[in-house]
Amino acid sequence: MYQLTNKSNQLNRLDILCSNLRNGHTVLVTTLHRCTNLKRICLFHCNINNRTLLLIVEAIRGHSSLETLSFGGNSIRSTGCTALSTLLQDPNCNINTLQLYQNRIRINGIIMIANSLANNTSLRKLDLHHNPILFHQTTEEPFCNVLCNTTSINSIHSSNHTLEYIRLYPGLSRQLGPELRSLLKLNEIENKRQVAIRKILLYHPNIDMEPLFDMASEDEEWNLKALPYVVAWFERADEIFPKVKNKRELANLGISQTETESERESYDIDPKKLSAIFQFTRAMPLSFAAAIPFDVESKKKKRKRRS
Repeated sequence: MYQLTNKSNQLNRLDILCSNLRNGHTVLVTTLHRCTNLKRICLFHCNINNRTLLLIVEAIRGHSSLETLSFGGNSIRSTGCTALSTLLQDPNCNINTLQLYQNRIRINGIIMIANSLANNTSLRKLDLHHNPILFHQTTEEPFCNVLCNTTSINSIHSSNHTLEYIRLYPGLSRQLGPELRSLLKLNEIENKRQVAIRKILLYHPNIDMEPLFDMASEDEEWNLKALPYVVAWFERADEIFPKVKNKRELANLGISQTETESERESYDIDPKKLSAIFQFTRAMPLSFAAAIPFDVESKKKKRKRRS
């Protein structure tokens, strides 16, 4: 470890296995402070407890190059998750993989980790298996809320669209629930705008347009200024799904016609678009009538020709 401190600025990876760092962590913390180019830190079975973890987190705080952080097989408890949560909430945090398996983290610590990801845009993989947590809906619910906060359309839009992989339970027999699996699958899509659109369509079957009726109005008078933006939004949503005319084109894209049609139907884009327009029409019928040009004289001439 003495050699590490002398060459710490050159390190981009640090792996320590099966070592007791609970009492002998001083040199490690000093090394981590100095080494600002680390991309990976893996401390496996090193007897790390909450106190040691806090010192490590403070040492690496602000290290924007750090991408992988692994503390598998240690003695971290739920209170230690507080320090990790502040690290994940840091806007300069670029950690994309966090491994905390085989520790002593209970449900309170899981909830803290989940809530810290609300505004995190870097973490993609989270491993928490072999911790004393129960296979229960309450274990997965905090992650579902972070990945898709259904309180409002704005809250869905600002949800976490980055996290793609979570392992909570040991073995392969205990799988994640269907809702969490579905949200993680959506987050695998590279275009995060599309991810947000898909979540809004799935979790808001009836999109309320009334908050947009007085858009850009100084006196809060209802108007149609928001309608073109609403229509454009649904058109962007429609572009998410490939419109292919024949099976050969679908085969080249690696998807079947059945998959494309069923996926489009599950989002109900066209009915929701019509519903949005109808809400404007029903609320402001006179505005629609004034917006449609109606030539009375030309209508009379057409009737005379027919007669």
